[in-house]
Formats: sequence, C-alpha cells, structure tokens
Amino acid sequence: MGEGTLIEYRLALHGAPVRWRTRIERWEPARCFVDRQIAGPFALWMHTHLFEEQPGGKTKFTVCWAPHNATAEEQHTFDTNRDSMNKGWGGTLEQLEAYLARVQS
Repeated sequence: MGEGTLIEYRLALHGAPVRWRTRIERWEPARCFVDRQIAGPFALWMHTHLFEEQPGGKTKFTVCWAPHNATAEEQHTFDTNRDSMNKGWGGTLEQLEAYLARVQS
C-alpha cells in the first residue's frame, strides 16, 4: 500500500449492499495514512488513520472519519450507520495487511 493505492469496499449496511472506492492520499508507514472516497455514498469522505506505539509492543490505532460537506440526508445516513461501520475496526494490523495483500494480488 502507498500513495495512490485504490481500495474497493463492498459492505452491507442493515442488509443493503453498499460499494465505495477510496484512494490513499497520504502514506507514512508506521505513522499514519489518509484515504479519501472517490466513489461511494457520501459527497466527500475521508479516513485519517493514526498509529501510536504503546508500552508492551502494542500499537494504538485511531481512526478519524466523517462525511465532509454532507447533505442532511448523507449526515443522517452516516449517523444511523456509525455503529455498524465501527464493527469493522476490531481486527489487528496483521489481519489488515493479510487482507490487503489478498485483495490486491
């Protein structure tokens, strides 16, 4: 993964299929990366992923995300589905790396 990488998502939110595509806009290995939606359900959407080393060899992973310049309907959709979307952040970085390697090969 690096700047310019495209990632395609296929999700189900409350049983409805949702697809979107993001591009890695910023890539600083072991520090952070930012992905921006280039096609999907929101007018403008970005994730900022921050990594912070913790005691015991652990890594704290913080994701800041929200639709930008959203219409009232888009904001409502985002707010309504936030809990479902948050369920995707329970894995490990190793699982993410393995998944990305699998889907990008």
